[in-house]
Amino acid sequence: MLLRVPPPSSKPADLSRTYDAVIVGSGAAGGMAAHVLTSHGLDVLMLEAGKQVDTTAELHSLEWPYDHPRRGEMPYDRHALRGAEYAFRKPPYAPKDAPWKAVHSYVQGWNGTDYTKNIVVDEKDHPYTGTNYAWVRARCLGGKTNIWGRLALRLSDYDFKGKSHDGWGEDWPISYADLEPYYDKVDLYLGIAGHPEGLPHLPDSKFQRSTRLNPSEVMLRHSIAKRGRVLTPYRAGVTTDGLKHNKYRSRCFGRGGCNRHVGGCDIHAAFDSPTGLIYPALDTGHLTVRTGSVAREVTVDPGTGKARGVAFVDAATGQTMEARAKTVILAASTLETARLMLLSKSSQHPSGIGNASGHVGHNFCEHVMGPGVDGFVKDLVGKPRTLDDGRPGGFYIPRFRNLKDRQKDFLRGYGFEGHGGSTMFPSSARGPGRSRTSGAFPSCASTSSSATTRRRWPPTWPTPRARCSRRPGSRSSTPTATS
Repeated sequence: MLLRVPPPSSKPADLSRTYDAVIVGSGAAGGMAAHVLTSHGLDVLMLEAGKQVDTTAELHSLEWPYDHPRRGEMPYDRHALRGAEYAFRKPPYAPKDAPWKAVHSYVQGWNGTDYTKNIVVDEKDHPYTGTNYAWVRARCLGGKTNIWGRLALRLSDYDFKGKSHDGWGEDWPISYADLEPYYDKVDLYLGIAGHPEGLPHLPDSKFQRSTRLNPSEVMLRHSIAKRGRVLTPYRAGVTTDGLKHNKYRSRCFGRGGCNRHVGGCDIHAAFDSPTGLIYPALDTGHLTVRTGSVAREVTVDPGTGKARGVAFVDAATGQTMEARAKTVILAASTLETARLMLLSKSSQHPSGIGNASGHVGHNFCEHVMGPGVDGFVKDLVGKPRTLDDGRPGGFYIPRFRNLKDRQKDFLRGYGFEGHGGSTMFPSSARGPGRSRTSGAFPSCASTSSSATTRRRWPPTWPTPRARCSRRPGSRSSTPTATS
């Protein structure tokens, strides 16, 4: 039985008091900070720039495509940016004379985009400048955890100690052994579906019941095993057995159109920050959430130079306010957090708070995606269809390059996500499609800062500016991954 529990309401923020902590941002990092601090009895104020979106009503996972007037597509007065626009045009990507009412990032060009159009930002309202870069943003309570792809992998010492392995970059000051107990806590609290493989380069989680591979995926698993490679069921941040400690999330019933929209789940089997972290924190009575609060700068004590709070603007009234706290936590996404730190200038911090080294906004590492392939399995043509809707993902092929060997023309590794099988539309012979994901080396040339171009609102604030460039080791992975 599916029981939906309405979200708790937050008490009004009291800006006359000093909180134990103020958190900027409500996504994965902000939500976890709120959960941990409130569970220890600290009084916390969370500032979120966007509004609270009812994703339970927004995502419509049970709606059949023919029940939607456009089969899930956005209205024609909205536009999703295409890959070619990112490649051949310079940002901002939504000029004032754009013929559409709203312009969204490329993820709105995927399946069922009408269900998530109110979660991602309108690029007209939130422009950015710099080099070509595809920036996905979701300004609402929970941020991009409302639409993330659900792939939940652990890093290994091949990531933490990369320099010791191949001589490039720098080793992290921590190892997998340092993080393993925290990984375990997160897995047990949030729920991870997957199958143990015992791979040192892809450590196993504390798994709940795995989703099943379908016939075409099993065939691919057996085929690539002959080459020493592993195909494992998709490791998803989805609770398949349920969570007794959380009344706001249901276990996965495998009955919705999970691939219909960018991500997310209207029964919240897939983790999202509001139901997984923020609502339980509100239940403690120690968390106050203030939406529509756009952080402007971190304020400091003029005597000590230490952070004393956050100055923000009320999105509805335009009034500038300050929230004071003993501790300030910035969790406003990678680029927005760096920009906020750079904007927080004072006599004690002339280059921005925490930027004495000059490295805030530098050494940016992006998530590299593509290319992909599709195919059909001829042996499955005419066979009975399988029910493959409702899975949070299909399969994952972990890294297999540069584990024991050393390739001079290519550094590190990459993984493949993919899926096969049948959906609501006939495709029973559909072969496993694959797309590549990998990381990138940090480069001081990759930066984020503030430009003079103005946004629609607040009109007096500078917009973010990103300048990205890739090192040769990052570039070489694309031709290698297609082989």
